[in-house]
Amino acid sequence: KSINFFLKRTQKMEKTNSRNLSEKEIIIDENDIPLRFEKSILVIYRSIGLGLWGCGLRSLGMPLEKIALEVNSGRVDGAKNQFKQAVSQVWARGWKDPFLCITRRSLTAWFLQYSLMGLSFQTIDWGLSSIFGIEPQIFGSGLLKKQPNDEIIISSTFSEDQQKQQQQ
Repeated sequence: KSINFFLKRTQKMEKTNSRNLSEKEIIIDENDIPLRFEKSILVIYRSIGLGLWGCGLRSLGMPLEKIALEVNSGRVDGAKNQFKQAVSQVWARGWKDPFLCITRRSLTAWFLQYSLMGLSFQTIDWGLSSIFGIEPQIFGSGLLKKQPNDEIIISSTFSEDQQKQQQQ
């Protein structure tokens, strides 16, 4: 339900932005969230999603981390196949063995790491976008569009022949 709410609000924002209205001119229904709070809620919503995504990926990648630790440790023989030895040591006590080191503390640390990193990147993105007067493009087809090239300024130190060659 909350995802549909955010998608509907995003569509409303796109429609109002396409009419080139300022934020103060946007008419808000009684049940809607004011636009100044909506941006903050979207940033927090995405940051929580990034934190959960980071926890999931780190948990799934734990066997690879354990293998890397074993390969670089002194518990493997350098003369034999180190990778094979590390894999057998990581999975020695069963398929759950590499995941037993994941605790509430590690999940909390990973969640905070990824969510705060996402929060800071999004905040900086919104801040720079407002400073430069551009609309942030978080998702959608606008990310893949080729931007028009600005005029090329040619230094006056080149001769006219060199300038013509560069323009071609």
